[in-house]
Amino acid sequence: MAHHSIRNRTLTLSVEFGSLTAVLDYVREELAAWRLSEQHIRECVLVSEELFVKILDAAPGAELRLTTVRRAGGLELRFSFDGSFFPLPVEGDPDPGSKILLRYSDQLQSEYRRGTNQVSLAVRASYSRFTTLSLILLGCGLALGAILYYIPALSGFSAWLCSGLLDPILELYVKALGTIAGPTAFFLLAYNLSSMTKKTDRQPVIRSFFLRSLLTSLAAIVLGVALCGLSWPLWSKISLGGGAGGATGEGTVFSSFWEIILCAIPDNILSPFTESFSLPLLCLAIVTGISVPTVGRYADTLHNALDALHALFSRMLAVIFSFAPWLLGLESLVLTTRSGLRPLLFYLLITILLIVGSALLSAVFSLSLMLRGFRPGALLRQMSTTLVTIFRIGSSVEAVPCTVRSCRRLLRLPVDYLDAVIPLGATVNMDGMCLSLTILALTLAQACGQPPDLSSVAILLPMILILSMGAPTEPGGILIGMLVLLPQLGLSSELMLLALPIEILSGNFMTVLDVAGDIILSVCCAYDTKLIPNASGRFRGKRRDSDAV
Repeated sequence: MAHHSIRNRTLTLSVEFGSLTAVLDYVREELAAWRLSEQHIRECVLVSEELFVKILDAAPGAELRLTTVRRAGGLELRFSFDGSFFPLPVEGDPDPGSKILLRYSDQLQSEYRRGTNQVSLAVRASYSRFTTLSLILLGCGLALGAILYYIPALSGFSAWLCSGLLDPILELYVKALGTIAGPTAFFLLAYNLSSMTKKTDRQPVIRSFFLRSLLTSLAAIVLGVALCGLSWPLWSKISLGGGAGGATGEGTVFSSFWEIILCAIPDNILSPFTESFSLPLLCLAIVTGISVPTVGRYADTLHNALDALHALFSRMLAVIFSFAPWLLGLESLVLTTRSGLRPLLFYLLITILLIVGSALLSAVFSLSLMLRGFRPGALLRQMSTTLVTIFRIGSSVEAVPCTVRSCRRLLRLPVDYLDAVIPLGATVNMDGMCLSLTILALTLAQACGQPPDLSSVAILLPMILILSMGAPTEPGGILIGMLVLLPQLGLSSELMLLALPIEILSGNFMTVLDVAGDIILSVCCAYDTKLIPNASGRFRGKRRDSDAV
């Protein structure tokens, strides 16, 4: 999960055999600048070579525009040329070059619009590189903070360092993130709701899948609350001090249901985008998403506009999140300077709760499969390669092509069914995010000395459920949710930075849990709607999934 600034570079040449060397040199130079491993570069050069040969056979002499797009999560190589429709290879093609492209089909996408073909090759940077940088900076911050905390002679310097330098930097980062967070959540939630309410042939199945996803997300939230309740005595012994900017803040704490309703209704159409508390913004997104399909001939235009605006703000969010490892180092320095090494115990307990919660949630998924006659172990073995690929991608939305293709071969379900439910599950069925948000919000409030009462916990449940549909599925989604939940608990929004280690180090694991839930939910929904008439003989481990690379 690497993150870099966005910069485009284009190479224009003629599609002829003599141009192959220039194309491969261009690809090799761009990937080398991206500092990928040599093996990764060789694989991408091989795919680019076979792709260029296919384009040469389909459109000789055409003008080829090869563009490099740096984006969140990696690099994208786009081959654009005019001509007739250029299809990607399909299963059964005996050509050796087609077999190579099929191996990397989860990274290839083809689009044909107005006489122009665009084939994109997604080159995703290694997750370990981003994590390694985060771990190094986290260790440096902990070590330096421990020195400042345990040496009394440095107390004056540490106080000046935290209050005069580090706290303003952290506050600036939180404000920058909060500025982008609101519009990002608004456009994503509105787009998802407009997609679900749009009339299609598969609308009954989509609604059934959506309701089931809400139930699984609610189960993840209840499970998180139960785990936090059982571990409550341990959290009373942990105090994090103020963290970044202090524990308390000018939060919006509700004492009744009617106060939530009144606060959810904005004073005007623009005020939700300027307020720090995001509940009115989420409610406005719900109304917008439900209303878009009802405007007649403008519905498709508005739907595409929501998608485009969400893509824009997601990229802006990715640019801000690219500084997360450095902010993680600064936040760990502030914590250890003020609280010593107690934050390590805090994160250790959260990690244990997340592991136990993920295991229990996986047991619930397995039980739902067993009740329908499926064998969860065989399904997991066959989908193991796909789940490893999704861990490397780090985003459930970007993993949709890989997930759909793997499920199509393994489950033999209708293509239009998978194309409808898998993208929907990638944005609304966020069981891992619900579990993480619940545990982080409740434990952070307890560690800061402000344990929530039952009414606050009851109010948090629907808010987390809504946030699971509105928080971005790309890196940084958990931080967006914390920005909304912390004011409800009476805590400063700057404490959101305490979730940075969990977001960076466990975000990809939660993504795997989310996608695994999507796959299992699609199987259960298909079985209940008779798309899988008989479960006998399925998922018995006779064939290993090899779709994803």
